[in-house]
Amino acid sequence: MPFRKTAGVITAPIRARSADIIDVFVYVVVLNLAVEYVPSVISEGFTLSLLTAVLLKVALEVVIFLKGARSSSSSWSTSCSVTR
Repeated sequence: MPFRKTAGVITAPIRARSADIIDVFVYVVVLNLAVEYVPSVISEGFTLSLLTAVLLKVALEVVIFLKGARSSSSSWSTSCSVTR
């Protein structure tokens, strides 16, 4: 899909993978089950549960990205020390 120019701003289309959407829905279900059965978990409604699930997905993706970047740099340093 090409870039679109809207009011002088060039934007790229954002497409979610189906696995990401399924992850968010699973997080919503788990959060709502926790709200239902654990008295200390409080949620005001579905919209807040959905927002929490999206934030959880974003946080996990950032952690996975950072872990991948860190492990690739640490694997280089360990491979250099092993070859000595």
